[in-house]
Amino acid sequence: WLCCQTGGFLTPLGNGDPERAYRAFDRRHGGTVIGEGSVFLVLERWEHAASRGAPVLGELAGWALNTDGYMPYYTTEPHGGTLSRAVTTALSRAGVPPAELGCVFADGSGVPREDSAEVLALSTALNGGSSAVPVTAAKPAVGHLMGAATAADMAVALRTLASGTVPPIANLDAPAPGFDLDFVSGAPRQIDRVRSVAVVARGLGGVNACLVLTR
Repeated sequence: WLCCQTGGFLTPLGNGDPERAYRAFDRRHGGTVIGEGSVFLVLERWEHAASRGAPVLGELAGWALNTDGYMPYYTTEPHGGTLSRAVTTALSRAGVPPAELGCVFADGSGVPREDSAEVLALSTALNGGSSAVPVTAAKPAVGHLMGAATAADMAVALRTLASGTVPPIANLDAPAPGFDLDFVSGAPRQIDRVRSVAVVARGLGGVNACLVLTR
């Protein structure tokens, strides 16, 4: 199912090519695609993990949560101001300047007005450094897992921290007009040493979150 927002509702929309249906940030984006899957993440204090010899994949160095309450069926207001503050707060708490951020895992719902708001929010939060920070999104490759989506994004982000490989945004052939972030598309991008990654998450009703992972 391809879900397209029309008049504030999620409306099923048939698509002849399911694997190409989810097109976050692309000029042909038309909605989100529900996926299926599950991810388990374990958050543990450093001292406890070290004492039992657990493999530590990364540190949750900063996070922020807020809500704009824009309207029930959209995830953020058009200008993205509240989402931008969530990203800025998370980076500040993590002690990571925007210019030093390794990459951003965007929410990337694929809904045009939500993609537009997220691009505006990231441009503002990255404080002019948006052209230098790679932006990707995992959802178009696996579908939107709804309540499990952020956990899945975190898992992929942890792999990026470990390998330095930023996965591309599936089906992003050409960004929509005005979407001038440094989107990773076509092929993975290798970064010499990724020290921090931001994961952006949003939910219906205007809930915004950002989590910053560090090595």
